[in-house]
Amino acid sequence: MTRRPRPTVTVRSAGSATAETINPTAVEVVRELGIDIAQESPAAD
Repeated sequence: MTRRPRPTVTVRSAGSATAETINPTAVEVVRELGIDIAQESPAAD
Protein backbone atom coordinates (compact mmCIF):
# COMPACT_ATOMS: atom_id res chain seq x y z
CA MET A 1 0.00 0.00 0.00
CA THR A 2 2.75 2.47 0.82
CA ARG A 3 4.50 1.84 -2.50
CA ARG A 4 1.50 2.97 -4.52
CA PRO A 5 0.56 6.35 -3.10
CA ARG A 6 -3.01 7.38 -3.73
CA PRO A 7 -4.65 10.45 -2.26
CA THR A 8 -7.60 8.47 -0.88
CA VAL A 9 -5.61 5.80 0.99
CA THR A 10 -4.15 6.19 4.46
CA VAL A 11 -1.97 3.36 5.80
CA ARG A 12 -1.83 2.85 9.57
CA SER A 13 -0.37 0.17 11.78
CA ALA A 14 -2.63 -1.74 14.16
CA GLY A 15 0.31 -2.37 16.49
CA SER A 16 3.34 -4.59 16.71
CA ALA A 17 2.08 -7.24 19.14
CA THR A 18 -0.44 -9.92 18.21
CA ALA A 19 -3.55 -9.87 20.38
CA GLU A 20 -4.98 -13.03 21.92
CA THR A 21 -8.40 -12.47 20.35
CA ILE A 22 -9.88 -10.57 17.44
CA ASN A 23 -11.35 -7.20 18.33
CA PRO A 24 -15.05 -7.73 19.16
CA THR A 25 -16.03 -4.68 17.13
CA ALA A 26 -14.27 -6.13 14.08
CA VAL A 27 -16.12 -9.43 14.59
CA GLU A 28 -19.44 -7.57 14.71
CA VAL A 29 -18.74 -5.44 11.64
CA VAL A 30 -17.59 -8.39 9.54
CA ARG A 31 -20.62 -10.42 10.71
CA GLU A 32 -22.82 -7.64 9.29
CA LEU A 33 -21.22 -8.45 5.93
CA GLY A 34 -22.29 -12.07 6.33
CA ILE A 35 -18.92 -13.45 7.41
CA ASP A 36 -18.38 -15.10 10.79
CA ILE A 37 -14.81 -14.67 12.07
CA ALA A 38 -15.67 -15.14 15.75
CA GLN A 39 -13.75 -18.42 16.01
CA GLU A 40 -10.69 -17.13 14.16
CA SER A 41 -7.50 -15.99 15.87
CA PRO A 42 -5.25 -13.03 15.08
CA ALA A 43 -2.46 -13.83 12.65
CA ALA A 44 1.14 -13.12 13.50
CA ASP A 45 3.31 -12.03 10.57
